[in-house]
Amino acid sequence: MEMQDAKNPKGLELFSPEEWKTSRQISSFFSRLSALQKSKEAHPVTVEEDENITEDDVSTWEGHLFEQNLRYEVYEAIDLQHPLSFEDRDICKIAKGGKLKNLEVMELKNICAKFKLTTVGNQQRKKPYVDTIEELVKSCSCSK
Repeated sequence: MEMQDAKNPKGLELFSPEEWKTSRQISSFFSRLSALQKSKEAHPVTVEEDENITEDDVSTWEGHLFEQNLRYEVYEAIDLQHPLSFEDRDICKIAKGGKLKNLEVMELKNICAKFKLTTVGNQQRKKPYVDTIEELVKSCSCSK
């Protein structure tokens, strides 16, 4: 499911066009977020700090928790599901077997277009497309 297709129970769109993200953008965001959280050292709460926690702090924390849970639910809803397929081909299997380089540039370009992927580099060569598709396969449910 794509973000632009997500609807609430009343049938209204959950996200405006400005909020739409691709699964790759979301995956990249959570990867960076995870790395950032791992890089920070845990800060133990002292008794003095614990006594200074207000109702506003608790409500703010609950709001952040709600937003985080909503983000995870959205991510799961639009997460790529195995197998990634294009014209009856299992892209996951092809990529994991190292066979993407055997496809024609136009086929690789069409796969990238289907999954709304952007490539960097010489558009006449296979490498930018292969690299981009391999990154996509890493975000598939079969690679987790």
